[in-house]
Amino acid sequence: MKRADIEKIKQLDPEKLQVQEGERRKEIAQLIMQMRVKNLKNTNIIAQKRKELAIVLTIMRQKQS
Repeated sequence: MKRADIEKIKQLDPEKLQVQEGERRKEIAQLIMQMRVKNLKNTNIIAQKRKELAIVLTIMRQKQS
């Protein structure tokens, strides 16, 4: 995720951040399922999505305080 993308996420309101969180969690679940049935070629994508989820969660916590 690029710095510009992170800045865009920081500008989102809390409801949209929750939507982003849900989308990331769904993507991770789908990628894990694909990996288990051997359809996923690049397993590094899962790590990237987890990092994106961590960024979204961090921004959400920063906005709460």
